[in-house]
Parts: sequence; C-alpha cells; structure tokens
Amino acid sequence: MVTAPPESLLTISKVREWKVERDIVAAKVAVLSETLTELDGKLQAVSEMFPDLDVEKIAAPVTAKALALENPKTWPDLVLSILSKATGPQTMHSLKASIAETEFAERLARNANGFYNAVSRLTSRGEIERVGDTFYSLDFRERVEAGGIGISALEMAQDTRKPTTPELVLETLTGQGYLTPKQIVDRLKGNEDFDEKIARNPQYLYTVLGRMVARNGVVKNNGKYATPSEAAAMEREEKTDEATGVGTANSPMLFPQPSGSRH
Repeated sequence: MVTAPPESLLTISKVREWKVERDIVAAKVAVLSETLTELDGKLQAVSEMFPDLDVEKIAAPVTAKALALENPKTWPDLVLSILSKATGPQTMHSLKASIAETEFAERLARNANGFYNAVSRLTSRGEIERVGDTFYSLDFRERVEAGGIGISALEMAQDTRKPTTPELVLETLTGQGYLTPKQIVDRLKGNEDFDEKIARNPQYLYTVLGRMVARNGVVKNNGKYATPSEAAAMEREEKTDEATGVGTANSPMLFPQPSGSRH
C-alpha cells in the first residue's frame, strides 16, 4: 500500500509530478501490451504451421557448450558436434568423411591422432556411446524415439574407401585399454584385406605397430599397445592408486584388461 507524505510536505508540484509519471508508465504499459499481443499472435501462427516445433526449446538460453558445438574449435567439440547432428550411427570412417568437409580437414590429413584421441577420451568419459564399431551421441536414441529421426536413418551409410591398417588398429584399440598383438589380430579377423596381409606375412602387424609407436600413434608397454590418451589415463590411475595406498588388484580399472594380463 502506497502511503502519502504528511500534509505539510504535500504540494501541488508533487501531485503534478506523480500524475505525469503515472501517465508515462501507463503509455509504456499500453505499448508493451500491444507488442505482447502481436508477438503472441506470431508465435501462435508458427505453432499452427509447424505443430512439431518446440518453441520453448528454441527459446531456451544458449549455453557455452551449445555455442562450442555450433562452432567447434577443438577435436572433442567437433566430434560431439557431428554426432549431435547425425541422423544415424557413425563409424570412424563416416566421422572422418564429415570432418573432411570442415576447417579441420587439413589437420586430419596432417595427423589424425588428435581425432582418434578425442574419440577415445569421449568414449571413456561416457560423453558418447560406442556400440561395436559405431558411435552415437547420448541423445541419439531419444531423438529416434521422439520421432526426430526416421527409422530408416538407422541404416548406416557405408564408406567406400577401405581403411588403412593403422586406422583399423586405432579403431580396435579405442576404448579397450592395452591389447596384445594377438588380441588385435583376433578382433580384426574377418577383415579380408587384413587377413590377406597377415596370411602373406605373419609379422605384418608387428611392423605396422612399430611404425605407429615411432610416430607416437600408439603407446607400447610390456608388449601391449594402447592409444596415447588411454595409456595416459591408466598411468594417472595407477599413480593415484599408489598415492592413496589403494592396490591395483582392488581398484576398478578405467579400461578392463583381459583376464590374466598385466600392463
């Protein structure tokens, strides 16, 4: 409740001032009311034209992460951006095909390790989902169920270019921790080109792995191999266990190792 000033302080000038201020506020309210009515009408028309359009979602505040995905500057943001817009499962090859159309194309051609490490880190941190050899954004299934993506989009587009052996190795190691050469071969069985090369030269994989180690494409430890990012993650985990006095035998590993193996 507004209280009037004491009678001794109430003057004609003060009343005139209040009246003028009130009229100004009323005029502003009238203009705002008309604007509000006009905007409501426009939004209503849009909703009628596009029933599936979520106006509230469109108007939601733009987060820093959303801006980063719209204009990615790092490998992880680029991978997340591609997956968030994808209409189907993505392989390493289809991801690289998408990257070839971005400003990251030159960096990918020069050295693909940044790309592979980004996929590995995102997978291990649970920011993307891996099923077999395909990758999804975390909201992919929700978009399918919501009808935003047609069921036919679940059919994966095949990349016509055959992957190189180093690419196959990196794909196999991603998200798996350390693997022995035999475990890598076992996982690649069924790839006709790779099977043929191994049949011709049983030492072929060792030659490829040696070159990849020399180029810092993979890390070798006690006869096993891992992507650089996963090797670094496991090393940090071991140091943390040592610092806290937790034995590795009782500590859950970031990347499960095959039964009976050590790295």
